[in-house]
Parts: sequence; C-alpha cells; structure tokens
Amino acid sequence: MLGIIFFGCNVITFFLMAAIYMGISKPSRGKLFGIYIPPEKMSDERVTEVIQRYKTKNKIWFWISFLTMFLQLYPTDYFSIILSYFLVWTTAIIVFKMKLIANVNSELIKLKRELGWYDAVRDVEENYWHGGMFYYNPNSKKVFVNSSLVGNSSSVNLATKAGRNTMIFSAVLIILLLVPSWVLILKDDFVEPKIHISNTELTVKSAFHKVNVKLSDIEQVTVTEISGGNKVNGSGTARYARGVFYYSEYGNCDVFKYRSTKEVILIQIKNRRPLILNMPTYEETMSLYQEIMKAMP
Repeated sequence: MLGIIFFGCNVITFFLMAAIYMGISKPSRGKLFGIYIPPEKMSDERVTEVIQRYKTKNKIWFWISFLTMFLQLYPTDYFSIILSYFLVWTTAIIVFKMKLIANVNSELIKLKRELGWYDAVRDVEENYWHGGMFYYNPNSKKVFVNSSLVGNSSSVNLATKAGRNTMIFSAVLIILLLVPSWVLILKDDFVEPKIHISNTELTVKSAFHKVNVKLSDIEQVTVTEISGGNKVNGSGTARYARGVFYYSEYGNCDVFKYRSTKEVILIQIKNRRPLILNMPTYEETMSLYQEIMKAMP
C-alpha cells in the first residue's frame, strides 16, 4: 500500500516536471531558455545544434524517469526502502533536469558572446543569471526579483544577505525535516527495540516509541495470541507494529510486536494501558517472558 502511495507521488512529480518545462526549447518572446536570441539568429545552425542536444538529452531524462518510477512498486516489507527510493528518485530526476537547463543556458550565453550577438544594454540581466536558475546581482538591493526562467514566478537575489539567508534557511529546514526522520525510519526497520529489565523497571524503546514500566505496578504477565489492532499512533508495517494500537479486548495498548510471531507477551499494568510485546521468533519470545517473570517482585 505504501509503495502505491509513493508511486502516485512519483507520477505527480514526473508529470509536473515534464509540464513545467514543456515547450521551453521553442522561442518565446524572443528568448530561448531565458536567453534573448536575435530573431534572425533563431534558425542559426549553431543555435539549433544546442537545442537538438538538449532535446536528445531530455528524451533520455524522460524515458529513464518514466521507467524507473515503476520500481517504486517493487514489493518489500521495509518502509525505509520504499521511502529511500522515493527520495533518491525524486532528487535525481529534479537535479538531472535542472542540470540540462543549466547546461543549455550556459551554452547559449557563451555562443552569443563568441558570435557578437550580445548587447551590453539589452542583455545586461543575463550577466546575473547562473545556469538559468540562480540570480546574483550585487548592483541591486532587491531580495526578490519578479523574473524567472519559466513562468512569472519570483527569484531570490543571492547577492543580498536576506536572499542568501532565505536560501540557507530553506535548505536547512528541508534537511532537518527529512534526514532525522529518514534515519529513525531506517532504525525502526533494521534495529530491534531495546528491552532492558532491571530490578525495579522494564524499559522498551524503539525509534519512535518508548515505554517505562515499574515492575511493582505489573499486575499480570501472560503469553497469548493476538491479531488485528488499529493504529492510534506509531508505525505499522507488514513486519511489525510499534506505538499505540487499539484492540477491542484491551483498548489502547503500547505495542512492540513482530507479525512473524503469533504469540505475544501481554503485560497488565496498574492504572495504565497494557503493554504488548514479542520477539521475531517464538523461542525468543518465550525467553523474554522467562526473563520478565524472573525479575518480577
């Protein structure tokens, strides 16, 4: 199910990128890729060569992006793999597309200067664009410029302190939101919850959920079989359930359960919700049960 959801995101991202830059290789208001080309030079052989190279590479981008997005549907029980592929694929197709635009933009600027088509007055703004994506104009104090390569959106002037801070803040925010979450999801998939039993306390901790139980508050410990459960919060995959889950027999429960093992340890606790946990195998689950019973007062 998660693979299908992320595949849908892949499809939206792919067609959005394709639509935004659709027709960009055709002259628009005297410009190609944001670069002014004299009307009589639009059909110049050297210009058409640059455009043809872009079209060839763009076809490669299109088919590689289109075909590889279906790999998101490859069945796997690991949510971290699904998420990692989505992040890598999305980043790759956007960066590759931006690189294509930047290359053709730089080629056209270089061609204009070599052939004497550059007009110092008319084309002065081209001096401030780098790769057609980044605007750097130290002669202007404007933070936002109402100009961009595609459409009528605004761009940030990176020559201003506020412009640089805006870009840095945006990049840091994305990193802080994505990287820690991604690392925790990897940990949840590949690292077993840590279970510590002391003389007074039982602690169970996974990447996103932690429970501390005083042994003196435990009323009953039993081994039973349990199925179903509706997630209240936490993480639930085909391999495990961790977090708070609702079971009709017990209500809301703290759960650390591997689905590969039917048997679970059910711990009834005074004045709080039950704790349900097990290990990847029946033998390991029973061994944990013995440890808990041995530590009980």
